[in-house]
Amino acid sequence: MPARCFFLLLFMLTSAHALTSAELQQFIDEAVQSKEGSEVVIPPGRHELEKPLIVRDAKKLRIAGLDAETTQLVAAEGIQHALELRGTCQDVWISKLTMEGAGVLAEKTGSLRIDRCFFQNTRHTAITLEGCKEASITGCTVRDGVGTAIELSKDCAECVIRHCNVARCKVGVLLQGVKNCRVEQNDFLECAEATREDQGAAKNRIEQNESR
Repeated sequence: MPARCFFLLLFMLTSAHALTSAELQQFIDEAVQSKEGSEVVIPPGRHELEKPLIVRDAKKLRIAGLDAETTQLVAAEGIQHALELRGTCQDVWISKLTMEGAGVLAEKTGSLRIDRCFFQNTRHTAITLEGCKEASITGCTVRDGVGTAIELSKDCAECVIRHCNVARCKVGVLLQGVKNCRVEQNDFLECAEATREDQGAAKNRIEQNESR
């Protein structure tokens, strides 16, 4: 992202410090206001979310943890999504975060990247993309989820799921009404179904995946 404006969360940058939903939301809201691109870096810690973090109408935004294993967003009971991308978002990058109990929802987002994130014990789908174009999900790990790990639906197109590890979920990747998407070089362990195409999925490539 050229000409980034950085919003670095520096509140006692240690693994022992936790930020509230309100603090995290404030920094995201401020970052979204930048027209030149911005970055929110979340410090290590167990950050408990009382409600989802909303990213609305963002352009050229990165949300990242300093360390994927120790930067944790822990969703309270009843929360379906830790992060929700709403409105018209473009060129958003989510990386190096661990999400516990809930995952990511993105609606009609262009050029979304979800990279090197961990999702565990999700009560719903870990990653849900609806109507997204040219999104990529790479190098992510999803384990011990109740239902589907990754779902693409509602006319998603030109999306890629690559080099992900999915363990002990009901369905690894579900494609519904999407086209020209690729699911390749992923590893599925102890999933009831590794991949599934439903309801109008067409011209997708599912290849070079391993299911054990």
